[in-house]
Amino acid sequence: MDRLRKDFVALLVEKGLVTEDQLEEVKKLHKDRGGSLSQLLIELGYVSEKDLAMFISTYLSIPPVKLLNLKVSKDVLDILPKDVARKYLVIPLSKIGNTISLAMADPLNILILEDLERLTGYQINPVISFRSEIMEALNLYYPETVTTTIEEIIKKEEVKNLEVIKEEREEIKDEEIKRSLEDTPVVKLTNYILKRAVEMRASDIFIEPLRNSMRVRFRIDGLLHKIDEFPKKMHNLIISRIKVMANLDITEHRLPQEGRFIIKVLDRKVDFRISILPSTLGEKAALRVLDKSNLLLD
Repeated sequence: MDRLRKDFVALLVEKGLVTEDQLEEVKKLHKDRGGSLSQLLIELGYVSEKDLAMFISTYLSIPPVKLLNLKVSKDVLDILPKDVARKYLVIPLSKIGNTISLAMADPLNILILEDLERLTGYQINPVISFRSEIMEALNLYYPETVTTTIEEIIKKEEVKNLEVIKEEREEIKDEEIKRSLEDTPVVKLTNYILKRAVEMRASDIFIEPLRNSMRVRFRIDGLLHKIDEFPKKMHNLIISRIKVMANLDITEHRLPQEGRFIIKVLDRKVDFRISILPSTLGEKAALRVLDKSNLLLD
């Protein structure tokens, strides 16, 4: 499959879908950001989602499917847990014997196929679909619960799952602030947001104050998705925790700030670039996720 992947990249240029210069530019960006090479080609406008999907379909002799025109039975959907479907961006379509057909935008990724076979116990028959349709289908068949309670997160979230590699924090003078930022609920909720973004292969995280709550959104494959809402009382504490991790001034609330930190999560190092911006309802945080170990050349 690795040979198929390399041949596929070369064929993109040979068949005129992209130029050599465009491919080199995308490879450089891919090396810095990680993620999906094909999705970067789409985001930069070098190739359309439809053209790329049809090209992969022809290349692998895998039929394309209009995912939103299908109705999938609950028995088939139950084969794949929601967290697995969302992590790998796949939708089960049918089951025949010991084989399940999966709609996916990344049929060249042998690691995903092997993981899914191991997790489900089924042989995988990949069917190609548009990423945008897969995201819509995930929201339809595996809707995210946006009422996750902090108590539920604290109960299941282990701090040891996430390790800060680079945290050049300044000494915090205010003891009350210091105690609040080291409080386990704040640490665990922040870890939960960061780890979930890595699991869902998000390129950006947005933590935003609303009038009565705090909203968390992820950008996945160029599209913004609402992930959770939490009580408004947690917002300032989460923003301050992120500032501490990025070595920013936690007492500054009127001016924009930028920083970065590196964490070890899911056995790999992930770089986060942070922007803190003031707004009328409180400070907003935008985090760019640079997962350099996630080199998916699909």
